[in-house]
Amino acid sequence: MIFHAPIFKNGFFSPLGGGRVREFLWVLCYLWIAPMALSAADFLNVGYGARAVALGEAYVSLSEGPESLHWNPAGLAQSARPSVLLQGAPQAKGQVNDLGMAWPAGERGGWGTSLRVAGAGEVDKTDEAGNDLGTFEPRALALSVGSGRTMFADRGEGAAWGVGAQYVRSTLVDTAETMAFNAGLLSPSFASGRGRAGVAYFGGGRLTYDQESDPFPSLWRAGASYRLKEFWLIAADAGLPQRERSFLGVGTEFRIAATGGVIFYERAGYNTRWRDGLGGPAGFAFGLGAHWGRATLDYAFRFQGGWDAHILSLSMAWGSPGRSSEVRGLLREGHRLISKNRPYEAILKFNEALSIDPANEDAQRAIRSAADALRTAP
Repeated sequence: MIFHAPIFKNGFFSPLGGGRVREFLWVLCYLWIAPMALSAADFLNVGYGARAVALGEAYVSLSEGPESLHWNPAGLAQSARPSVLLQGAPQAKGQVNDLGMAWPAGERGGWGTSLRVAGAGEVDKTDEAGNDLGTFEPRALALSVGSGRTMFADRGEGAAWGVGAQYVRSTLVDTAETMAFNAGLLSPSFASGRGRAGVAYFGGGRLTYDQESDPFPSLWRAGASYRLKEFWLIAADAGLPQRERSFLGVGTEFRIAATGGVIFYERAGYNTRWRDGLGGPAGFAFGLGAHWGRATLDYAFRFQGGWDAHILSLSMAWGSPGRSSEVRGLLREGHRLISKNRPYEAILKFNEALSIDPANEDAQRAIRSAADALRTAP
């Protein structure tokens, strides 16, 4: 199968006209991914979750919920409550849609599934001489399922492992399909719950067409994250792909508590994987996020090898916050302050946890206990 110089006859943004502002508004309204047709398997390299992309994809130790199927399936063990994630990300060479779900399984485990669908619209097909051979519609999908489980401790505190499987189907002129798998580990939390490390592997077969064969983008990832302050997080990952150069990703996130229980996030990151060799800002990423009630909206912008990537993701959890690890961290910090006979400061931490998850019974009980300690203090 050979084709050359594909031309998009029906541009993805043609109904709205040109311009980056209209591209972003299109995604904001419909949460749809645009451009991504680099090769048959490259659609799998689109980052999952705007938070992860904004952090320079330094996410192997931070993943939880549906995002874990892309970064580290051990993160599914962090699924304290059912959650769903919908993502869109205009780039420049196709279109991809993502839908993921995760839910707890028992006291220490969790399951997840996700569907990724990619397409590039109607494309002209030509031979080596430039003769018109008609049109075709490149498209692909990946269906993933996985499970994670915490070992030797409560959910979110101890070491965790996870495994996943993926069915991949891609159609250019011909159709190819393969199976892939992934596995990962998360360390127990350390430094009073402020730090965590993880490692993950992704691999599989090949997508074989008539005359071409594309390998599955398999790689190893390893990384760690650390919360310098309750409002300041840093993370770093190293990646070793099978057929590409190794890469390093770093990122940082600031959390800002606002009125009405709204939490805002500011993020920045850099990943050497997306450098284009021409210098400039390629590889840098920036992002914003907002969390209120049980919903989280995240946006990321990345300079990526001569074309820019916008990513917008919306997640929602039932009965717990989208960022359940942050609530656990606030509770741990509050209890640490109680042990140091600082109940007033502990109440502030417990109240912050309640502002994220108003239904959290552990935080409510902790506030009552800290208030009693405050009343009896000399």
